[in-house]
Amino acid sequence: MTAQGASDVSSSAIGQETVTAVGQAPDSPTVDPVQPPVIPTVHSSHMQVRESNHNPVESSEVFNEEVADQIAQVHCENELFEFELTDHSPRVNNVKGNLRRNLEFWKCIGTSKFIISVIERGYVLPFLSLPVPAVFRNNRSSLAHADFVEDAIRELAESYRVLEVNSPPLVVNPLTVSVQANGKKRLILDLRHVNKFLSKMRIKYEDWKIAMSYFSLGAYMFSFDLRSGYHHIEIFEGHQTYLGFSWRHATTNSTKFYVFTVLPFGLSSAPHIFTKILKPLEKHWRHQGICIAIFLDDGWGIGKDRQLCSHIAKAVKTDLGKAGFVTNDEKSVWEPCQRLDWLGITWDSARGTIGIVDRRIAKIVATIDSIIESDFVISARRLASFSGQIISTSPVSGNISRIMTRHCVMSTLSVQHWDALVNLDQYCIDELNFWRTNLNSLKVRNCFLTHKPQRFVYSDASATGCGSVITLNEDYICHRLWEPSECSKSSTWRELVAIDFSLESFAPILEGSLVKWFTDSQSAAKIVEVGSMKLDLHRLALKIFQFCAEHSIRLEVQWIPRKENEKADYISRLIDFDDWQITPKLFLRLEELWGPHTVDCFANFYTAKLPRFFSRFWNPGASGIDFFVQNLESENCLVVPPVPLVARAVHYLSLQKARATIVVPFWPSSSFWPLLTSEYSHFVKGRLEMYGAEALTLGRNFNSFLGSERFTGKVVALRMDFS
Repeated sequence: MTAQGASDVSSSAIGQETVTAVGQAPDSPTVDPVQPPVIPTVHSSHMQVRESNHNPVESSEVFNEEVADQIAQVHCENELFEFELTDHSPRVNNVKGNLRRNLEFWKCIGTSKFIISVIERGYVLPFLSLPVPAVFRNNRSSLAHADFVEDAIRELAESYRVLEVNSPPLVVNPLTVSVQANGKKRLILDLRHVNKFLSKMRIKYEDWKIAMSYFSLGAYMFSFDLRSGYHHIEIFEGHQTYLGFSWRHATTNSTKFYVFTVLPFGLSSAPHIFTKILKPLEKHWRHQGICIAIFLDDGWGIGKDRQLCSHIAKAVKTDLGKAGFVTNDEKSVWEPCQRLDWLGITWDSARGTIGIVDRRIAKIVATIDSIIESDFVISARRLASFSGQIISTSPVSGNISRIMTRHCVMSTLSVQHWDALVNLDQYCIDELNFWRTNLNSLKVRNCFLTHKPQRFVYSDASATGCGSVITLNEDYICHRLWEPSECSKSSTWRELVAIDFSLESFAPILEGSLVKWFTDSQSAAKIVEVGSMKLDLHRLALKIFQFCAEHSIRLEVQWIPRKENEKADYISRLIDFDDWQITPKLFLRLEELWGPHTVDCFANFYTAKLPRFFSRFWNPGASGIDFFVQNLESENCLVVPPVPLVARAVHYLSLQKARATIVVPFWPSSSFWPLLTSEYSHFVKGRLEMYGAEALTLGRNFNSFLGSERFTGKVVALRMDFS
């Protein structure tokens, strides 16, 4: 989900009252809480489907992943929007203006003109139109915790992060207080009214997946946290009036008006601009070969040994200080270690594992226990919080986090309001009990088990029976006929049973293996991954998962077309957003330098430069599907991967001990750059650089950036030998 999406979901949790603004007509708009979308859901032991005025989806076999992704955000609803006051934290008086006072450093590291202007003049809010003036009453929660609000406002004012003004701002936004289960209070500025007038700024976070591309066995790590991260960014003076609030102080019995002078939590564009501000530093570090990942104000770095990691940590801490950022050394881990917590994950490089942090496990267990104590009658918000907590463990627990929250997610979306009560059915209760029982067994994942496919299986189901074949050096075959009652089942049910039956039949052969499984059912391939809205299909997905877990089978299911009309239809619908390719000129030059190459590893039927090519999905003439399952032992590879797959491609080349020419854009700020210039630099045997139009050209998708006239940068080709 984008940062905007997270903001929308989080904002919806706060009730709001409105009164007529000063100098405003009485028909000023009110802000209604966002309602969860209503879709049919399955409830009761008889599996009756609730009716809805929306388009019916009860016949849909595959659940929309975006719905689950949105629910996963609800449990974090206040994390981006908080000002936290703690008695034990030291006062921070030097955050505001720090970046501006260190402007020369930003210029020295090549910061863009836009970021320089934000640091120098303040952040100009990206309004589509100026907000309608409005005054909102503070929410009841702020009045219930008035002493906390008083202290928080005083601390903000003393550090000049809010400024008292003599007249009411154009928008007086409501304050609210969120109280966590541990009693910690958070002051929130509810900016939903202002957010409606802002451009929707989409941002893709660099999360745990980037760290995973750097994570290596035996390495050392460090992490850092920025104190009051958002408040380092100042707001353009002319726009501060839209970030106002009011408070009646008990000591003076008078109402005072304030405006935020720094980036407040709750502004929908805040995650976007904050991430953009840190990009120049990230680029600066990665250009030096430093493997680092930053998620908002939390950073993580890694080095192959203690000495290198210590050197990197000191350099990063020094640069943050030079840039004007204040680090929270109480939460930061600057001393190199092989076990630390970052983004809710415990990273253990000594064992090569990642795990769910203990506090998250305790929170999930507490949430389940509280639902049980309430006799399984809870608000949609609490149920969404549970589902979100579970789905957020997916980096560790895997697909089961989605499969075994499916009914809870559907129940959440079946009601009109977040505060509506849901009477949980037996299917939701079963999911709660599953996590109460199995959470501890799913809390750790080994990251360095073999990633080389050991088995390839093809399964199929017809109207009379099903079967499958294992192919690798020798063939193994299994087969069964349907019982009369099974013949009338859906084709998707039969394809899933084919997978289930084949797994059980081949258990002694497949145990402990990474298995690439091919099926001609698109629905079956997806249901194995995320579950289904249909109970019988969902149960089969769960059964397949449990069998694989019991037998240490890592299963990757992929669809391949069978019928000619399916092939033609599939080809006609292909939309490759990374549809760019190297030019004939660059290809011939690479052949002269390091050829002849034997296989084009990331291509399709119209971009392939060689007779043999691998494609991500089925393509006419492809020599193999999915580069990451191919044996590269005797190949001389031409590797032109999509940018998001560069890191994974390099890791796989290393695993396969392959020889390859890899072509990538010259992007030092990209997460893959330190891998090429540092971690794997000693495998680089040659280098060639070319500029935009000489090196790349478009395929059939003219919206692609790389290969277009808009791309004027350089492309680098590296000769790598891992043999």
